[in-house]
Amino acid sequence: MDIPLRIPDRDYLAKIGEIVFLVSELEGLLKGDMYRFHDQLPAELDISGREGRKVTTMTTHQLGAYFVEHAPKCKDLGVERYFCQAGEVLKKIAKKRNSVLHSVPAIDGGDPSGRLRLGRVKLTPTKSEIHVLSDEWLDEFKSEIRTLRASVVSARPVKPTSDASAN
Repeated sequence: MDIPLRIPDRDYLAKIGEIVFLVSELEGLLKGDMYRFHDQLPAELDISGREGRKVTTMTTHQLGAYFVEHAPKCKDLGVERYFCQAGEVLKKIAKKRNSVLHSVPAIDGGDPSGRLRLGRVKLTPTKSEIHVLSDEWLDEFKSEIRTLRASVVSARPVKPTSDASAN
């Protein structure tokens, strides 16, 4: 049996790819800063050590929760605030990020042209629902990620303060 392969238009695929990249870039920025600020971080966040390397196997939500949990142990208040804020951002975007990465091909019933899109299926014992990831939904999520990333970058210390009370 031959099953034809259908692929959405390039613009739609580009939006999905940009979302994947934006989330990965943000996670990469934070993991890089775990090296940058290693001398200000507790063992759980020092990626150069065994304990801190746990972050390399975490999901976006797990990483955010881990930052929120361990950032208060930082030696520098500015670094603590940065990783706490970054953790909250990761937790906030994780569910939508999962919708993008764990969806299945679907036809948008609200689209008169019947374009192929992604749909997030939710099954419960009593009903099933599908949420189609429309072009508009993807555009809004891309914008949300960019805005949240900007808030993280604006909280990013240039260097640790020598006096934790200075921040």
